[in-house]
Amino acid sequence: MMPSHGQDSVVVISEIHYNPASAADDHEFIELHNLFSVDVDLSNWAISGAVDFTFPSGTTIAAGGYLVVARDPAALQAATGYASALGPWTGALNNGGEKIKLVMDAIGPRTMNKVDYSDGGSWPTAADGSGASLEKLGANLPSGRPSSWSWSQAINGTPGSGRSAVSLPTVVINEIDAVGSGSFFIELYNTGVSGVNLNGYVIASSDVSRADVTLSAGVLPASGYLSIDTTTLGYTPLDGERLYLYTSSKALVVDAVVTGNFAKARYPDGTSGFSRPTTVTPALANIVALNLDVVINEI
Repeated sequence: MMPSHGQDSVVVISEIHYNPASAADDHEFIELHNLFSVDVDLSNWAISGAVDFTFPSGTTIAAGGYLVVARDPAALQAATGYASALGPWTGALNNGGEKIKLVMDAIGPRTMNKVDYSDGGSWPTAADGSGASLEKLGANLPSGRPSSWSWSQAINGTPGSGRSAVSLPTVVINEIDAVGSGSFFIELYNTGVSGVNLNGYVIASSDVSRADVTLSAGVLPASGYLSIDTTTLGYTPLDGERLYLYTSSKALVVDAVVTGNFAKARYPDGTSGFSRPTTVTPALANIVALNLDVVINEI
């Protein structure tokens, strides 16, 4: 039985590079994936909304294959080596998010698949300006749900191919203080069962005027914490600044967080999603007191 995506998803949007690290955004691309075991003719199909592109007559996407449309195909090839992108399109992908629709104009038009991506809410921060793309976790997952997406495990994404099988390190950004606290810190936590050598890891900011910080902290043991203060960072970030954690030489994006006027902490330590901690606990287990006197009573 065909999986349900809310539209007639013969072909789905599988990857979006909406905020590349390049200043000119010329590495932007949208990738499509054919879920069927037969080739699909995309004549009279189009991408609309955030950008506009009509597929030339005779365009096909191979059975189980991928097809890429780029803002600047030559620039994408120079950055990734992928030489088969269509384009250019008209318009630009908004770094803050907007709607992308894949439509079949022959009968309507008829929306075949759509994504209303964002740089906030539950959408992955690490896909926003770090160099990683927004990539679907599984071909059959609903395109409109933030939980169906993550950041690519390769800088500049994986245009024209499926999600990389590379495993990310077991280190996460576990807690940050409020930017106006006077004692800002960013805490790392190792969720794994083995130590992780942090030498060479990089913390970078979405503010390109900030210098990257290369860590020399040695091995972070399993279930261990590392608190990094403004002395090590060399700056205090502003509200809304994005901080990225990379492996050595910025080869992989490990995690990311958006700073704010309030502290953020994962609870329990290392789990997905941030809460507001009861008190900040640099290099110690996070504390989040839940108010069980107030509950959702009816929906």
